[in-house]
Amino acid sequence: MANTSELKKVSKYTTDMAAKILGITLIRKSILIGSTKYKIFDGVSPDNKVVAKVINHSGFTSGKNKPSAKIRNTFAECYFLSLTGAECKYLIITDPEFYQIFKNESIGLLESNNIKLLLIELPEEYRSIVSLVTVQASEEMSKK
Repeated sequence: MANTSELKKVSKYTTDMAAKILGITLIRKSILIGSTKYKIFDGVSPDNKVVAKVINHSGFTSGKNKPSAKIRNTFAECYFLSLTGAECKYLIITDPEFYQIFKNESIGLLESNNIKLLLIELPEEYRSIVSLVTVQASEEMSKK
């Protein structure tokens, strides 16, 4: 089974880097979305005015196609961000290729919900973790 708990290390690193860039404190925290549900976000400021979600998706598929399921999943995360009461919402993408793909796919769709894209490239140590978990998950899915 893919060890997705390792991805928490990647999210922590990414959120810490975003906090540094933005000049604020961000912590992993559950906050209210909508009127009755709570969701955990990778980065939330102490006053809940800033909320961030880390996306570790990679770019094009092995067949050089757009990763449509990853794009849909990322739009779903945007929806959850839009349900928060935060003034600033960040979608932090760690893969430059996926960042460009999603940026192109989302032109004109995020601004009305005050969602901003932020690219934070991972150092090799963390890219290796993401790659390993991705390979393990793909192998699991191909067995089904």
